Amino acid sequence: MTGLAVLLCWVAGGLIGGLTAAWWMHPRSWPVAGLLIVLGSIVIVRVNEYASEPERAIRIVNKANAAAEEVDSVWMDVLGHRTGRGAEHSLLPSLSSVGAEPKEGTSPVPIAQFWSGASQRTRDSVIALITRSPLILRVDTLPIR
Repeated sequence: MTGLAVLLCWVAGGLIGGLTAAWWMHPRSWPVAGLLIVLGSIVIVRVNEYASEPERAIRIVNKANAAAEEVDSVWMDVLGHRTGRGAEHSLLPSLSSVGAEPKEGTSPVPIAQFWSGASQRTRDSVIALITRSPLILRVDTLPIR
């Protein structure tokens, strides 16, 4: 994210400098230059807000006494789907990564992170999809760090 902020500063500085130079050479064009500076600033602020939004995460707790095959099924079929190319699978579309916490009971506890741009509606639909699985006891939303 730091790289993006630096890039945004360079781009903003270049745009503002270029617009100022154009306005200096043609003073009657100040309304257009001012409008472009304002619109450019709004776009840069929105991109920076999007880039700095923290990823949301959920903690998926498997049902009690889940067998090893069922735990594998949660990873392969609930949090993603098989692609048909060997053992390869892909995550649900709005999930950016899945890891594991230490075990709760006898099975590991997957932690799934959403992409930072995922809307609340998208996150809710993914959580509902995961919760519908008979292999899942509950899904906890983790606090934002």
